[in-house]
Amino acid sequence: MSTQAVLGQKALEAKDYSAAIEHYTEALKSSNSPLWLTQRSTAYQRQGAHELALQDAEDAVHAAISRGRRELIAAAQMRRAIALYSLGRYGDARLCFTWARKLNEKEKGLGMWQAKVVTEYNKLDEEAEGRKITIKETPDKVERAPKELESKATKASEITPAAAAVPASDITTGTTSTSAPAQTPKDKIRHEWYQSSSKVTITIFAKNVPKDQADIQIGTQSVRLPFL
Repeated sequence: MSTQAVLGQKALEAKDYSAAIEHYTEALKSSNSPLWLTQRSTAYQRQGAHELALQDAEDAVHAAISRGRRELIAAAQMRRAIALYSLGRYGDARLCFTWARKLNEKEKGLGMWQAKVVTEYNKLDEEAEGRKITIKETPDKVERAPKELESKATKASEITPAAAAVPASDITTGTTSTSAPAQTPKDKIRHEWYQSSSKVTITIFAKNVPKDQADIQIGTQSVRLPFL
């Protein structure tokens, strides 16, 4: 493994996602490794750069197919599905998780993610955009210029921690405003959760919640948020 990839893995484990992206970007200049693409996709995802995460995951699918490694293809499809889920494309994500399971039913976290996407999918009206299926098992191959790959790390590193808590589509650039930022409408607030053997972690995607409404009440079997 390249030195840059090792540094990228260490940065990812340390939750230094900007550094991880930079190291994997350097590593990918020497080899189009599906593992490195998948890991950089993970770093983008955790920074809130979901479109970039999807691009890397789809590139990882092609790279894994070229190597004929089922476990690498499954891992790439898994990252692709997670990115699609985060973009609100639940129909696409649901199908992509199915492809991942077909390749490796023991893929880490697969059952949890499938349950989550089904929950969000079922909340939508039958004709909702998020239910549509627009993807193919093998995504269309897109040739990306080297300078585009190099610039990705810069784009992601410009996302602030506050912005990373909302979908990338909600992040605006190049404009300024003196008006107070709008609070996320109740019907647009999303949440994610996962459970380990010792704890349950819940992430709420909501912007500009007034402090007097941000008092979270945690019970033995419930969590209450006044702004919901």
